[in-house]
Amino acid sequence: MTSNRRSLEFRAARRFEDGLAVRGRVQVFTDSLEHANAQYTDTLGVNLTGPILQFLVPGLSISWDTFHQAVENRPRTTNNDTFSTDMNLSAPLPAGWNGRVGASLQETVNDVANTTAVTRQLTLGLDRGLTLLGFTGSISPGFTYRSIGNGAAHAREYDPSVSLILAGGPHSMSLDYDYLIQNRLRAGVADLRTHNAAGRYGYRTGPHRLGFEIDYIDRIPEGTSATRSYRAGVFWTWSFDKPREVAGREVEPIGPQAAPLEPVESGPVGAVLEALPPGLGLATARERLAAVGIVGGIDQPGVVVYDARLLPEIDQRQRVTLEHANGVLSRSALIIEFDNVGNLDTTARTFERVREALLLLFGSPSLTHERGTFTVNLVNDVNSDQLVRLMEWNRPAGVIRFGIPRRLDRQVRMEVQYAASFPPPSQTRWSLETVR
Repeated sequence: MTSNRRSLEFRAARRFEDGLAVRGRVQVFTDSLEHANAQYTDTLGVNLTGPILQFLVPGLSISWDTFHQAVENRPRTTNNDTFSTDMNLSAPLPAGWNGRVGASLQETVNDVANTTAVTRQLTLGLDRGLTLLGFTGSISPGFTYRSIGNGAAHAREYDPSVSLILAGGPHSMSLDYDYLIQNRLRAGVADLRTHNAAGRYGYRTGPHRLGFEIDYIDRIPEGTSATRSYRAGVFWTWSFDKPREVAGREVEPIGPQAAPLEPVESGPVGAVLEALPPGLGLATARERLAAVGIVGGIDQPGVVVYDARLLPEIDQRQRVTLEHANGVLSRSALIIEFDNVGNLDTTARTFERVREALLLLFGSPSLTHERGTFTVNLVNDVNSDQLVRLMEWNRPAGVIRFGIPRRLDRQVRMEVQYAASFPPPSQTRWSLETVR
């Protein structure tokens, strides 16, 4: 917990029969409570998640969060007002495509320095299943535009990207590429171009997993020489434990988890993940989610994604995901973003809040693996394995794992997954790569 802070928080939520959920929050923080420079932070926010406007666009789903925050300290050397809104839409498109659109705006007014900082971002993405040379998978092109303005400093950024995932028999492979163009609209500040490419191949036979992965980064500042970095790795895993035979049949939870989920008005929504074990039929899984008001999932290649909140005390965006093959769950997951929602939590504190919530739900973990500390270089630390966070809980049908996995597209987020088994903790690329 943050020392010398007084926190007052109030939340109210309503989930409608069609699955749309609205939630409001009021947060009042006082930091350095007993000092002369005490700081006061008032936040008012609201978010909306779930299916929306189905009569216009069948399958349309929304995740929208907006907040206003006022920060002021006792000597009035700090006086900031921030308005932020972030919206993500997804919907099925013709010819087997799925579309994603994201837009965000954040404006911070510093009344002491008389400055205004504004950041605008637009993200477009597509996902489509495909079959290639006997392999099945998905392709996901995307594009991000970002405008940054802060007094005399202005920048525009463009980031086209593409991701390809294929699997067949014992083989699996993933490729990801993006080209970040950073135009600094200020004299004396160099523009920057960055190529990011990553690939991974895996082969599985019996208890053995073999493969390799490679990362390539090429930074090209205007007017100076380029900087290139490579990283390649080869892995071999030999599992001594007998693998669980869950594919092709339903594995029902045993013990108290076998009871049907209660309606959303009274049921513990945070316990939903345990009711979605690997091996469960996809139709049954969707019925169990519908029983607690989670409906309107977006069907993407090999996965169904719901914008829905399982941890009510966490304000960041959450998505429930069902990965399946031949009508059977291979794993279920809860994806939690490191979004800025105005609660003053650092990334470390946000992670701890999620971990505390999961410990209350699942109890003491059977395995914990940690390396490094949270710094301002979070993205680089995670992608270089300098920061590793991982916890596991053994369950009758498999393992529940929580942590910050490394991804080909370098996104940093938290994931809670329920699968029959996982690679060892030393292999940090265990993310749901198909969900971007």
